[in-house]
Amino acid sequence: MWKAYLNTLYLSFYSKPLYRYVAREWEGFPFGYLLLLALIALVPTTFLTTAALTRYLEKDGAYIIEQIPAIQITQGKVSIDAPQPYLIYS
Repeated sequence: MWKAYLNTLYLSFYSKPLYRYVAREWEGFPFGYLLLLALIALVPTTFLTTAALTRYLEKDGAYIIEQIPAIQITQGKVSIDAPQPYLIYS
């Protein structure tokens, strides 16, 4: 049974008749099948996005964080030790 599911994943890249068959014969499962395909397609994108975000935070993130002044909260009011409006440059 799992072999059939794996075979359909392989065929899903190029077989139009497979989608027709799934829509007609797999009662209630076609949407789950399409969701599974979408999740599989998102795995590489997720890894690439995570790697790019990590590189950005390591490279430019420190520069931005160093610009943030000390923030103080006193009796529910927020204040900083800098003239306002305070700008942070990227």
